Amino acid sequence: MLIIDDRCVEFESRLERKAILVVRARTDTLKVVEQSPRVEFVDGDGVLREHVFDLLVTASHRKIAIDVKPAAKVKSSGIRDLHRIIAPQMPPGIADELLVMTEKKFKRADLYNAELIHAAFRQNYPKDDEAVLRLIGRMKGPASIADLVARSKLHGYGFNAIVRAIGSGRLRMVGRKMIDYDALVAPADGER
Repeated sequence: MLIIDDRCVEFESRLERKAILVVRARTDTLKVVEQSPRVEFVDGDGVLREHVFDLLVTASHRKIAIDVKPAAKVKSSGIRDLHRIIAPQMPPGIADELLVMTEKKFKRADLYNAELIHAAFRQNYPKDDEAVLRLIGRMKGPASIADLVARSKLHGYGFNAIVRAIGSGRLRMVGRKMIDYDALVAPADGER
């Protein structure tokens, strides 16, 4: 079980846990609900069936119903064929996209960053966050996380506030790297 957005989110496997964290760490993700949506469909034999997706992700401009599967089991499970049958039968508004998510959909850095962001958001230090936001407001371009931590004078607390700024979309990583002291970050608005 994970606590995300002040609610318990349950998962059925380690891969599903990883998928939840990676999806939630995206700055365009607004909400993740497990074991949803539940949809009825008529299969190829004309039999009414029901399918429950592993996740429903509400992003800023779309809803995505996700099934999480190990890459080695995607073909044998027939999940892609099932999605092709379900997609045209789904009522409007339930999901804009159906997705099969495997461990190949994210890199080691994505999972590391998602875990770190999740841990940082479990801390509540608004004054540290305000100090880092002031630094972000003065940035002229990319800077290393180490430089921002030093300028914040908050030490490890500054690092965690920077991680929260990345997770909330105030800062963006320069490149697809692990969040670490040597990583470069820039203001997310791209105008500085």
